[in-house]
Amino acid sequence: MKKLLLSALILVGINANAQFPAPYCANTFTNGVEPITLVNFAGINNTSPNTLATAPHQDFTAIVGNVIAGNTYPIIVKGNTDGNYNSNISLFVDWNSDNDFLDAGESYNVGSIANSTGLDAVQATTSILVPGNATAGNKRMRVIKKYNNGTVFPLPCTTGAGFGQAEDYTLAVTVPSCISPSGGSASVNTTLLTADLTWTSGGANSEIVVQLAEEPAPSVAPNTGTNVAGSTYQATSLFADTLYEFYVRTECVDGVEYSAWAGPFAFNTFLPASCTTVIYPANGATGIPAGTTATPVPLTFAWDEVLEAVSYNLYYGTSATGSATILLSNYTTTTATINITGYNALFYWKIVPIGPGGAAVGCTDWTFTTGADPLANETFDYKNIAVYPNPATNVVNISSKNNGINSVVMTDVNGRTVKNVNVASATEAQINISDLAAGVYMMKITSNEGTTTKKIIKE
Repeated sequence: MKKLLLSALILVGINANAQFPAPYCANTFTNGVEPITLVNFAGINNTSPNTLATAPHQDFTAIVGNVIAGNTYPIIVKGNTDGNYNSNISLFVDWNSDNDFLDAGESYNVGSIANSTGLDAVQATTSILVPGNATAGNKRMRVIKKYNNGTVFPLPCTTGAGFGQAEDYTLAVTVPSCISPSGGSASVNTTLLTADLTWTSGGANSEIVVQLAEEPAPSVAPNTGTNVAGSTYQATSLFADTLYEFYVRTECVDGVEYSAWAGPFAFNTFLPASCTTVIYPANGATGIPAGTTATPVPLTFAWDEVLEAVSYNLYYGTSATGSATILLSNYTTTTATINITGYNALFYWKIVPIGPGGAAVGCTDWTFTTGADPLANETFDYKNIAVYPNPATNVVNISSKNNGINSVVMTDVNGRTVKNVNVASATEAQINISDLAAGVYMMKITSNEGTTTKKIIKE
């Protein structure tokens, strides 16, 4: 918990604050002053003491920074947090000179600092874009640092309880005759390897340069880039999985007068995801175990991982649809367990990998056919065979009323044999299933009378 400062120190801060210049609101921090020790921005490079016995709101309006409308400038702020505490820092500029900081685009979150004396290397930094529509002349600039262990940044008029400090400066704004664009962005079509580039125009005509990332900024010479009418451009013939950037400037007088370059605005093309290969069930597989709506049988689909994929769409279809056109779900794994119903049925399925560059294109359908109803193929009365307990945990008992049991074959839901036991014509048999995973199994029992199949649940 923050400690309270002596009342004498608070009185010093309040008295200093009362002299703050109008017409802008004043800031008070009645719990204690934690000073800003450095503001470095647009030619302002002001250091001040890190002692706690300073004014809560300092008037540095005689210190002037110089900015150009439409340009971007870095800012660095340091301060004393009075121990291992966090302070959030805001910047405000009255760009339209209406004596407040309440208009859109007049406030900025600079960042946070923690556990700093104000004289160490801890600093908050960001970049400030001067609006292209800022009016010319001197503007009031305010920096506020305030204790907050969360993500709340200070407002321009902070009064009452709190720990921190505010400082006011002057910014001299110059409006160029040729204003730079701003706000560049890109919409990438990875499949076609194109990018639709847009920006906020500084004029009717622009000039654009698209290049690989981290190359030097374009030359300021006339006709360096591609001339564009308006504020959109489509970059074509790009390379896949490549980082690009673009610069744009306003062409105010054809071939003669240009603004400064705005940028770089970065964008990235990605490798489109490729199709995967099937692992299970194999394409054209037959005899896949199935069930009914009341007692479905789960089937685990599996496929190879695709390096550039972040997820996979599983599609399915039946003989009625003729292809895998129905999206079942999206998976972030390379397996999916689905309940299968319907005997002697043809199913289609398809995996479409999804990557940062979009979905794979041209992935083929695979098929499998379910097996016949196992009970329909019994060659003797299943009532003559008792299987218990079911569900079972460690063992399954088999009892035959009439004839000896010869063999027991157990398969999992994917048709793989997991047990094959010869019983030697006994009327009683016991199958150990303690080593099997929990799930549903089919048990084919062969006796002197014929065969029957039972469904077993292992818990």
